[in-house]
Amino acid sequence: MQKTLLSLVAAFALCLYSAFAVFPSEGACNAQQPPLSSYLSAQEKDALATRLQRLSLLKPLKEAAKGDLLDPMENLGLVRAGFELMTRLLYLPDNLQTDYVDEDGVKGVWQSLPGSRSDRVLLYLHGGAYIMGSPSTAACVSTRLAELMGIRCFSVDYRLAPEHPFPAAIEDAVAAYKWLLAKGYKAENIVLAGDSAGGGLSLALLLKLRDEGAPLPAAALLFSPWTDLSVSLEAHKLNYDPMFTPDLIRRAKEVYLNGASAKMPYASPYYGNFKGLPPLFFQVGSNELLFDDAAQTARKAGLAGVYTQFEVWPGYFHVFQMYNDSLAGGLKALDSGASFLNDAMDKKLLE
Repeated sequence: MQKTLLSLVAAFALCLYSAFAVFPSEGACNAQQPPLSSYLSAQEKDALATRLQRLSLLKPLKEAAKGDLLDPMENLGLVRAGFELMTRLLYLPDNLQTDYVDEDGVKGVWQSLPGSRSDRVLLYLHGGAYIMGSPSTAACVSTRLAELMGIRCFSVDYRLAPEHPFPAAIEDAVAAYKWLLAKGYKAENIVLAGDSAGGGLSLALLLKLRDEGAPLPAAALLFSPWTDLSVSLEAHKLNYDPMFTPDLIRRAKEVYLNGASAKMPYASPYYGNFKGLPPLFFQVGSNELLFDDAAQTARKAGLAGVYTQFEVWPGYFHVFQMYNDSLAGGLKALDSGASFLNDAMDKKLLE
């Protein structure tokens, strides 16, 4: 058991090494793009190295990872635990206040800092390919974003596959949003954000709310959203993403969909009609398997008349915003997103 867990954490360590280009010769990146190391200052590289060295086992883990690693789909419990452990290394405010909620069929965590506005709320949907992740794994992003915005965050603890396949996640997202409305929050004072699967889920939530005639939130911020579960876009054929592989996302989507159509808009919002949606802001790194999920979906939204912003971060990897305490780009991206969401609630986007 100990050896198995070591191998698991080693896999995540390798992801970190590749993503941060601590060992540039082994870095995984798009052959058309320079490695991330070429975009980092010496200070940023030192900060990343210091953070990674907090794990005294890093070098042994790197060696252990060369062996036979776990099949993530056959050892999902351990993979989930490893993801939780990895994200505990990342940024959280010292004065963060959390309160877990299990009420009226809604589960999630209130995240707030002293002085946060109480009349506005960020509804956050975490990533993890619909098979792992939680409010705690995304807290490094959701809490920093809420901190920059000066508001509270409610991070949804939606149900995961394979125990709860589609449409459980979208049902939980809808329930959480309507729960906030029932609590007295005005739709114009609610904004959405999500990363990876949570980014796609945020967009699916907007489609579902619009189709039901519900009041829509002010805007949505989408970090590297997974919007096409058919895995048929051009970037899905490539294998330069340091965080995961085409095979992994194909297997995850099969578990999540459980026989449902991969082109159903509530599962794959890329195939939806975006007319009437609130402002959308897409952020994506250039070295991403999900690059086209963001780029092509943003294009479709813009053509449908939706106010859309799209940012590409050259050399960066999947959900690089998680490392906002080590990568200057991570914090800058979150600051840009925070300004967008606040401007949307202040009705300044079209000024």
